[in-house]
Amino acid sequence: MRTSLWTRGFVRLLGVRVASQAGDGLFQAGLAWLVLLSPEAQRSSGRFVLVLAIVLLPFSVLAPFVSLVLDRWLRRSILVTAQAVRAGVVASVALVAWLSAERADWPVYVLVLVALGFARLLLACLSASVPHVVAQDRLVDANTVGPTLGATAHATGLGAGALLLALGAGSPVVLVASTLLTVTASLLARGFGRAALGPDAGSRPPRPGDVLRDLADALAHLWSRRRASAALLTFGALRVAYGGFTLLAFAATAGRGDDAEAAVAAAGVAAGFALGAVSTPWLAHRLGIGRWTVVAGAVGLTLLTAPALVGGGTVTAWFVQAFAFGLVHQVWKIRTDTVVQREVDEQYLGRVFVLYDVLNNITYVAGAALAALLVA
Repeated sequence: MRTSLWTRGFVRLLGVRVASQAGDGLFQAGLAWLVLLSPEAQRSSGRFVLVLAIVLLPFSVLAPFVSLVLDRWLRRSILVTAQAVRAGVVASVALVAWLSAERADWPVYVLVLVALGFARLLLACLSASVPHVVAQDRLVDANTVGPTLGATAHATGLGAGALLLALGAGSPVVLVASTLLTVTASLLARGFGRAALGPDAGSRPPRPGDVLRDLADALAHLWSRRRASAALLTFGALRVAYGGFTLLAFAATAGRGDDAEAAVAAAGVAAGFALGAVSTPWLAHRLGIGRWTVVAGAVGLTLLTAPALVGGGTVTAWFVQAFAFGLVHQVWKIRTDTVVQREVDEQYLGRVFVLYDVLNNITYVAGAALAALLVA
């Protein structure tokens, strides 16, 4: 008999994720307006890649230190404290944006790097906490429901931020709204018991000498878990393609001032995410998560090539291709999360999820950079 998915711990963890990612969506809407889409910003493929690199790659340098925190400090404390600190940083971005009349200068970029670094830490912490609130036989379902609701909350935050900006509210207002949701996530996380989310080994503070040793141990453990390492590498390859597609879509739509077509492409990705989330629990239990991943990949490849055969570049073609990427990305993400959680031992889980996040960032930026070279 299968255990229940909807434990009190899982529901609370979902609440933390939804509030956190909705706040992140609002933050990214305000950030996009400040650095990329406002009348003062220049729209170009090169600037798009530069912004991606600035906001995603610095965390990759800090990741080894962050990974130690996840496996040595109580994750409940991380969720509470990191959310509170991040709320303060986002509020500071709002203040700087207001004082500078919404012009992005170096103080904004510094604060944005800190805020996004905390956001990546929190996502890794949420993923590493899942096995502590659901049983092993419900991990596929948990990895469908959690990221899907989180992505939906993120998209809702983006949409709400875009609406506020369209109504003339300004990025400081959007960023203040993000701050309030981030504070809410911190308060929700306080409801967990002190050690409810792990790590099981305790909470010894990390020492400087731990960084390289613990990272090497995690990589060696990951290499010994061939299914997990293969899943990560496969998903990394998909992220390269996804980054390239994102850049091409930006260059062909928003980069030329056509925000309506850009919105259509974004809607296609969201629709693909939604279908992948809804279909995966049912099909994974009937076909097996591995077979369903292959089927989804074949469907996605067919949808990607079909518009090219009938003439690409239309609004419909962008929607279909974006939908294909959204579907495959969501299904493969669920499969990768599940394989990592099942194959990797608990004492390495936090470090591996941080490395997973770093892989996502580097491959996504690399794909966008390669595509930018093609359209330059």
